[in-house]
Amino acid sequence: MKDIKSLDFNSVIATKTITRFGKTREVHYVFDKHSDEFKAMCKLADALKVLDEYRRMTYTQITESIIKNLQSLKHAKEFTIVKFDFVGYFESLSTKYIYDYILKDKLDDKAREIMNAYCAQVPYAYAGIGISNTFADIMTNVFKEQLLTNLCKEGIVGAYSYVDDFVLIFDKIVSKEQVIDVINSTIAQVFGKEHDVPNKVSIYTKGPKFNYLTSENLPLSFVNLGYLFNVAKGKDGISFTISLPKYKQDAFKNLIKKVITENVGNVEALRTYLYAYAHRIVTKVKGTNSKGKNVSFSRLSSSYILSNYYEYFDESSIVFYKNAIFDCFDELGLALPYYLADRSESSSYNLHHNIVKHKALVLNKKFGLPYKNLVKLVQPITDKDLSNMEYYKVAQILLDHMTQVF
Repeated sequence: MKDIKSLDFNSVIATKTITRFGKTREVHYVFDKHSDEFKAMCKLADALKVLDEYRRMTYTQITESIIKNLQSLKHAKEFTIVKFDFVGYFESLSTKYIYDYILKDKLDDKAREIMNAYCAQVPYAYAGIGISNTFADIMTNVFKEQLLTNLCKEGIVGAYSYVDDFVLIFDKIVSKEQVIDVINSTIAQVFGKEHDVPNKVSIYTKGPKFNYLTSENLPLSFVNLGYLFNVAKGKDGISFTISLPKYKQDAFKNLIKKVITENVGNVEALRTYLYAYAHRIVTKVKGTNSKGKNVSFSRLSSSYILSNYYEYFDESSIVFYKNAIFDCFDELGLALPYYLADRSESSSYNLHHNIVKHKALVLNKKFGLPYKNLVKLVQPITDKDLSNMEYYKVAQILLDHMTQVF
């Protein structure tokens, strides 16, 4: 690797526009994964991820924690739920501030040298760059710990965060003004110390990215990490249901309709796509430590959440899971291909079956889909001869033809 002082991080960083669930935004990314600059970022990220300040709960862990909190509210007379987001969180975080106030005394000499060089060239934690996620997670954890301390007298029973998305749950009614005041004072404590490259952290206090909900305003609902929680008063106390939000339903069906339309003349290629999109995909990829790791590539809903908390999912969501792919053909006025004709609830193309039964398309040559089966699955969507191609190159062809679903 080059001498650290000669690294030019900005020379391998570019920007691109991405659209997900109808939302378009610009992100930064590292376009040269073989560069010394990228390798240095990975070394720094590895050094940061072993620190006590770095922790990240998964979507599933956070969702389950919120469900358990909602279960505990069954006999509550009062409660408050606050959901808030930071404004442009990544771009508001000063890398040098994080180093000076949080990390400087916790890194070894090599990591400090890389961090100094990186901060001097990349002043903010721009969204899309892998190490920015690490910076954001660290600062989110520092902020959340201080926020919990500052809210301990307000009856807080749960605080959940996924980067810049926060959900707070209280066992009594706390005024909106009081919650906002404490959040802002905590922002000042954590992010507002004097610095030559200041943070620009703030939260939304109006609009769809700030929800203030109390037991006085039932029924109520809020969306978090791809699930819609509906809270109401029932015969036996506070009850709730879980839904798959309409934006996720619409995005998935629009994607499937696009796939159908583009492949309607090739029934076997269409079969490959529908099979892949109906499953959670797990594939072996290179991690930042150069060792393989299994990661989820495509997911509409968590198998763990749906199967373990099935009783809480509303009927409309269950119907969607069962019929989404079949309905796309109906809505396009097209006949079902032969492999969907029986509309079987145990079909390999049925979302409900695959999610509840924890079915996954595992692209791993040691314990996943056998090579012959993988070639058979992928061959209809490519003109390349796959008969002698290496396992992971065949798998990569499938992934390159797909759009991620989260």
